[in-house]
Amino acid sequence: MGIQLAFDTEGLTQGSVTNPNGNLIYSFKSGDGMKATGGQTEGFLEGIEPQIKELMDALGCARSKEEGLSTLSELFASFPQGQYTFSGIHKGLPIEHQDRLTYHIPAGPKVVAPSKGAILPPQHVTIRWKAVTGPILPYLGPVTITGYHVIVEENTGTEVAPELDADVAATTTSLKVPARFLKPATQYLFEVLSSETSGNQTITEGFFCTDGVNSCRQPLRQRK
Repeated sequence: MGIQLAFDTEGLTQGSVTNPNGNLIYSFKSGDGMKATGGQTEGFLEGIEPQIKELMDALGCARSKEEGLSTLSELFASFPQGQYTFSGIHKGLPIEHQDRLTYHIPAGPKVVAPSKGAILPPQHVTIRWKAVTGPILPYLGPVTITGYHVIVEENTGTEVAPELDADVAATTTSLKVPARFLKPATQYLFEVLSSETSGNQTITEGFFCTDGVNSCRQPLRQRK
């Protein structure tokens, strides 16, 4: 579990984000050629995502020694609920916008097909999941699901290349992968994300292979 920041503007030469307590959590400033041409138009970043003890216990996840361990109380203390303010300079003039962070965090979709390691004909791959109706933990709600996001990518072993990236309605619980996005004897990774009205999202991952492989094993590299 972690925090993401994103913005899309007409161009900024500097910008910053402050939390509800007025504390600066992120800033940037353009220089030289970047500043001279109007600055930065878009930005996206995500913080380190430590393993959260409460989630690992609830979901029965094994701990990874490669990632840090934290608690929900520690994460929430670092990122309090409330209005976060984005400030910037556009063509020499200040701009400002606010967005609200909440702790209404949806459960991840329960994928019912394909099963992990399934070997399927490229013409007949449909990803199915159960509708999300509650939070990832009982006290992190209530939640209102606004839709789902589905990503299917070819696993090349050293790099995962984007293939299918689609948004579907909150009433939809399946997506047929068009055959043009798939090829024989290939492993694919996929994600189904539940999106809450607050903008919070939770990901469920899976993988499958297409006809022509001898076996479909757990990939060594998951997508980021």
